[in-house]
Amino acid sequence: MDRREQLVSALARLAARDGHLDAPVAEIARAAGLTPGLVHYYFPRKLDLVLAVVEQLTGVLTRRLAGRTDLEGLLEACLGRGEDERPDAVRAWVAVGAAAVKDPEIRVAWTAAMRSLGAALGAASGDDPERAAAAVAMVLGFWQIGAVDPEGLEPGIALRAATAVLR
Repeated sequence: MDRREQLVSALARLAARDGHLDAPVAEIARAAGLTPGLVHYYFPRKLDLVLAVVEQLTGVLTRRLAGRTDLEGLLEACLGRGEDERPDAVRAWVAVGAAAVKDPEIRVAWTAAMRSLGAALGAASGDDPERAAAAVAMVLGFWQIGAVDPEGLEPGIALRAATAVLR
């Protein structure tokens, strides 16, 4: 992993752990095993690092969705458990969503990723915009619950509930 990727992964881990993207540059550098100067070298604005985290998370989501075209398969990719499960990515997405509320550049990146997810779910829903919107809302809602209270949902309930509602 190159230094840039180390920094992006470090902020994503901190966001997953702490629930926000406001970690100081020194803490990000320490988590990456690098110096603060390298953070500024690779990311002149801290916002650039945050946007790189969104890009990394979008890649994780895209890989999970790859090759799945049916609604149940897409919901499984978003809500299911498995060897490629990434609860840290889910918690980081929740942190990005919170940051998107207050920062317009993060909002643009988050919105693009969620619209892409919505398009995939919409295509699998027979291009029914109401079903697609419901699917995205359920995914984001279950991500939020899972990030805040991971023990509050029995294993597999999110996927079973979303699949049952959208049948």
